[in-house]
Amino acid sequence: MNSGFAVALEQSFNGTISIIFWLIFFIFIVVMFFMWISVPFILLSIKKELKSINEKLEKSEQEKLD
Repeated sequence: MNSGFAVALEQSFNGTISIIFWLIFFIFIVVMFFMWISVPFILLSIKKELKSINEKLEKSEQEKLD
């Protein structure tokens, strides 16, 4: 025989677990969204670095030829 307190405690625990899972799911979705937003900036940064490396290589090749 469950007392009223035990039933209330069990329902509270189930509600709390449900809220925690939904909160984790929501945070996961938000993080994934911001990761997708950051992709263009990362690609632009990589492009800028590759351009800089390419310029340095061209300068070193010209110095070797001189």
